[in-house]
Amino acid sequence: MITLTEEKASDLMSGLGNPGVCLSCDMIDEYAGCEPDACNYECPECGENELFGLSEAIIMDKVEITG
Repeated sequence: MITLTEEKASDLMSGLGNPGVCLSCDMIDEYAGCEPDACNYECPECGENELFGLSEAIIMDKVEITG
């Protein structure tokens, strides 16, 4: 599970890069160019098709937001 602070998650989601998170290698890419609801894109880091838009990963409970 990927853990982000509320501040970091807000910064990522308000940026211009359409962030993605890889559920395989836990990579967070601020400039992945993913749609918020992206699912199973190829991760530029590990090559697995486990890259999701940050919003989608949060909805799926794959990202924990801490205070």
